[in-house]
Amino acid sequence: MFVKKYLTQCMIVVYLIGLGCLQASEISVSTRIVSVPDIPGDPSLISITVSNDTTNSIHNVDLRLARSEVMIGGNGVLQFGTVAQNGFNTVEAEIFPASSDGALPDSIVWKVDYDDVAGSHLQNELITVLGAEE
Repeated sequence: MFVKKYLTQCMIVVYLIGLGCLQASEISVSTRIVSVPDIPGDPSLISITVSNDTTNSIHNVDLRLARSEVMIGGNGVLQFGTVAQNGFNTVEAEIFPASSDGALPDSIVWKVDYDDVAGSHLQNELITVLGAEE
């Protein structure tokens, strides 16, 4: 009886971990360079989009830099609020290169914080490639 209960609990934990990984993979971040400065080291303007391809809305969505390849203007947190199921939200932000030559990196690693429909607070790291100017 004890073994059966233990195995059932283990299976539930594995299922919940798998569900969290599945949901996290259905949330994506994309970036696009809007403008670059004439003077190296000055801030560039980028557009950042959080897409939610899950079957439920996600709430309190924030992005922070997970690594220091660039710095974000303001308080370092980009807030997206609620992102509807199969929807997206976009914000623009100034980023400052962290390199001594003032060049932007090819990619940025973001830490995504959000609350799911059950109220659980989740975090994930996602890598985005900086898209070309339009």
